[in-house]
Formats: sequence, C-alpha cells, structure tokens
Amino acid sequence: MSNRLKCFLMLSIVSLGVGCGDHPQAKFVFNERTRGLEKQAQDPVKKAIEYSFGTPVDMIGWEKLPIEYGGGIEGTALAPETDGTTKTFKAKFEKPFETFDGRSTIHWLSGVYHGKSVEVTDYSPATGEITTHPPLEVPPQADDRFVIDFGWQLKSGRQLYMKQCMHCHGVSGDGAGPTAQYLNPRPRDYRPGKFKFTSTGQNDKASRDDLARTIENGIPGTYMPSFKLFSEAESKAVVEYVRWLTMRGELENGLDNEFYSDLSKKAVKERIDGGETAEEIFEGVQENVTDAVERLSDELAESWLKAESDESVVIPKKKRPEADKASLARGRALYLSGKAKCVTCHGATGKGDGPNTRDVQQRTDGPGMNDKPGLFDTWSEKIKPRDLTRGIYRGGRRPVDLYRRIFAGIKGTPMPPFGGTLNDDEIWDLVNYVMHIPHEGRVMSTPEHTSGNVATAKHGDH
Repeated sequence: MSNRLKCFLMLSIVSLGVGCGDHPQAKFVFNERTRGLEKQAQDPVKKAIEYSFGTPVDMIGWEKLPIEYGGGIEGTALAPETDGTTKTFKAKFEKPFETFDGRSTIHWLSGVYHGKSVEVTDYSPATGEITTHPPLEVPPQADDRFVIDFGWQLKSGRQLYMKQCMHCHGVSGDGAGPTAQYLNPRPRDYRPGKFKFTSTGQNDKASRDDLARTIENGIPGTYMPSFKLFSEAESKAVVEYVRWLTMRGELENGLDNEFYSDLSKKAVKERIDGGETAEEIFEGVQENVTDAVERLSDELAESWLKAESDESVVIPKKKRPEADKASLARGRALYLSGKAKCVTCHGATGKGDGPNTRDVQQRTDGPGMNDKPGLFDTWSEKIKPRDLTRGIYRGGRRPVDLYRRIFAGIKGTPMPPFGGTLNDDEIWDLVNYVMHIPHEGRVMSTPEHTSGNVATAKHGDH
C-alpha cells in the first residue's frame, strides 16, 4: 500500500449475528478507568479512541499502526468526459485490476468525495470504466485518488473472531465474553498488550508467529482450543484482528494512565474541594489528549514492529545437551538451589505448591504488594504454578519452548526471567530436568538432602 494512503480509513462491514434470533449491534466496552474519568476528560478520551479505531462494525484502518489490513488497489480518476450525475467514471490503477468479487468498495482518498465510500457494481478492464452504487452525484475530477477493497484481511479476521473467539474473549478483547465467567483460567484480556507465551524477550510484544502458534495449538490445560482446521489465510486474518484489538486496548490504557490520577471523578472532586476551579482543571484537556494519542501511538507502533525483528526472538546460544544422568543431576541441583529458586513456587516435588503460593507477594501489575496471599497475574487472577509432574506445558512442550519460559519468564505473571542469572548450560540442564520430572518414580528428597544423584519423583502442574 502506498505511503500516500490516508491515515484513517473506515472499514465498514455487515454486522454478524451470533447465535439465534435478533441481536443488538456489537459494541466496544470502555475500561472501568475510562468510565471513571470526569466527563470533561472522559469525552475526549472516548472520542480519540473511537476516531482511531471505530466500532466493531465500522472499523478504522490507521496506517500508522503496523497492521496488515489487507491489500487494496490504489487508483486515480481520469478527467470526466461529461458533467452532471453519473453512475460511472473512468480510472487508472497503480497495478492491474482485472476483476472484483461483486462486493468491492471504493474508499476515496482525495477530491470531492474524500473520506467517503461507495460500492462497485461493475468494472470494465477494456475501458477502465467503473460503475458505482449509489450513483455519484458529480463525476470525480482528474487525479482524485481512491483505493478498492482496502482492509479485506481485517474484516475477515473480525468475522472469524466474532464466530469463534468472541464468546470467551469478548467483543472488546477484554476476556469478558458471555462464557468467560464459567472458565478457569479466565480467557486472555488483550487490552494490557501482554501475551504469556511468546518466543520474544521479557519486555517485547508477542510476534505474529507466537499468536499464530497459539491459535493453531491452543493452550493445553486451559479452555483455549486448537484451531488447526483454520487455513493459513484464516489464521493470519484472526492474528491481525487480535493485534488490532490489542492495540486499541493499549491506547485506551495509555490514555487512562496519562489522565486518571488527576482527572478521575474522585480526583476532580478533591481538587475542587481544594480550591481549584473546573476551568483551571480542564484547561487544555482536548489538546493534551490529542498530543498523548500521537505519542502513545508512535510508541505502540515501535513496540509491535520490534516484536517482528530477529533481535526480539529468544534463541539459545548453545544446543541442548543430551539429557543424561549428569545433566539431570545438575538440573535438579539448580531446581532446588537458591540461584534458580524454582522450589519457591513450584515446590520441592514440583507440584506447584511452593511457599510463595501461601505468602503475600509483590504485585505483577505495578508497585506494592497483593492484598491476599498467593500468586496473581497482571489480570488480577489468582494463579497456580505449573504442576510439573503432569508434563503439560501451556506455552508448548518443545525443549526450546521451556528454554524460553526460563530465559524470558512468562509475561504478566510472577514467573521471572532468568536469562541474566543463568547461562545457557544451566538453562538447558533445567529444561532437561523439568522434562524428566513426570517420568520419575519415587519421591524427591528435600533441598537440605540434595545430593549429586538424581532422585526420582512424581510431580505436579507447572
């Protein structure tokens, strides 16, 4: 797509009913903190998000964001041969446009119809003549630019998402679909921009390959099923729609972080009680929101682009050694040691019952401590460390998958990264030992009885 493309394009699609009977049009739900802003701040924040992303039915394609919306063919109108009302006009294209599927749409990028859309009902490659519905009131002028069928991949992803994903993950990607309340663990809330199981570094976004792998394989031990029957094109479309939903949520969260502490209903009341006037409090809010959107969207684009770079992928520097007796012994010693600290969460026998599951821990979503004992993730859900004796690994069971969990941690959870603490030899020994745990046949000794030999044990869920 040419870099001349307008920053925002409306991607209107037909609303999809889910289930039986009549249904209201799908709508995005704003965050609790957005709704908690005072109206003079809440309105510009909502409008900024709607302007940038639209609605589930009338989506916005924002060129700044690294989303593969789906092609589109750019063209320009030729000088009109007649004046007045017309159903047709002649055009030329940047690349060959031989046919259309009967549902093509023109989005005007410049000229008298700038920002508007119209349906293509016929096209003649021989003459370059395009027939539209409804008829154009006046012919477009020479060099008026347009794009045909921009956003087909995002629209396809939305349709698949609403059929296959919405019931768990929700229309807004907030993990609050109609069935979510019955599921444990809860479906992923995309809005924080974090996905637990990735091939990328601790502070990097999930890559397209990571999301595609999750869609294809599901997440073992959860209600996230495998969608292996998706075609490659279907999987790509869903990945792009999930990324688009996630970026929408991240922008909203970013704006909330900017303004909530000073402009929430509670904060505004306290400021007015302290002597400030409403005019002083809300002066320049619209401009501040506009500036914040520009800055935050730049940061979003940069972070998601980085996730696709080779430098973000966690790749072991050494090959995995054979899981022989010596490697298993070293891995077990590390598992029980104060250096790796695996036992503090996963327990001495690997059943996910370490002492951290009973004590109050540091929050994963900000400073301070949790309100209750146990382990909690960024989404405020109480979680249990994996029971390693079962041999079920939610992020994949390939050795490199476990290497990445240890090296980079699990995003949004208390599982920390050990890439700066353990070297490759140590991580691989741990991987070998963890993968050996389900096959052990007798109880592991406690840390204070650690020896050089590998005790056999049967352990629990990681």
